[in-house]
Amino acid sequence: MGREKYVALPGCRCGMLSLRSAIFSKSTGNLLNSSGLFVRKVGRRMTNDRSIQRFTLEERKEIYARPLARQFETVFAEGRVVVKKHLIKSSIAEDYPRVLAVAKALATDRQATVYLLPEINAREKALRTLLGLSADNGYTPDIMVEKGVFVDVKSPKIIDKLAHNAGKAARQSAVACITDHRLTLDVNHLDEYARRVFGNDAYDQKQVLFYISGHLYKKTKGLVLGLYGSPVSQTGFSGYISPHCKDNDFF
Repeated sequence: MGREKYVALPGCRCGMLSLRSAIFSKSTGNLLNSSGLFVRKVGRRMTNDRSIQRFTLEERKEIYARPLARQFETVFAEGRVVVKKHLIKSSIAEDYPRVLAVAKALATDRQATVYLLPEINAREKALRTLLGLSADNGYTPDIMVEKGVFVDVKSPKIIDKLAHNAGKAARQSAVACITDHRLTLDVNHLDEYARRVFGNDAYDQKQVLFYISGHLYKKTKGLVLGLYGSPVSQTGFSGYISPHCKDNDFF
């Protein structure tokens, strides 16, 4: 017997799929795994190139037509702490590790399930409405905490871009989560960072999150030292949006 061939598979924990375990579609020239994910044939052979996770319009339509629960797969689970990723969400995108880290922290804090979203085109109005996204544009935040409640992960390279990045999250109707993946952030300066964010007129959210050294912190507008003369807020991240939401409230 010849050596068994493998192909990179989005969402697979090991990252690979045995060709023998997939079903070949003569009509599309693709492989279809047991979860219904398409693995595209490239030329005469399979490749683990990044393009393997790009879906055709027909493939997207097929996935979007499924019941919502079947559009997501579990990528992390420890008891009630669960992170689910949409099948179209790329796990090889440059920012995926950062988004996943924040999602795990959010799920841990809430002891509930959170969802990683792909970029959903404005034309997919039915799906966007079902998720609580605006049907008037194609903005899609990184994480859905629950229907209509979103967090967008921002990892600026310099402090001077912190407020601008937060404003981009607000444009997507999402709370910004600023991470320290590409610059150094100090928990002792959280109030200063929060003043920068809330001082940006484009940021219309009442809260901002910070992910520093693997921990989440929350700041609330009006409770930051020097902002409207109010006292310093608690920096511990506890009881964020809808803390009593049950695991399966959405699905």
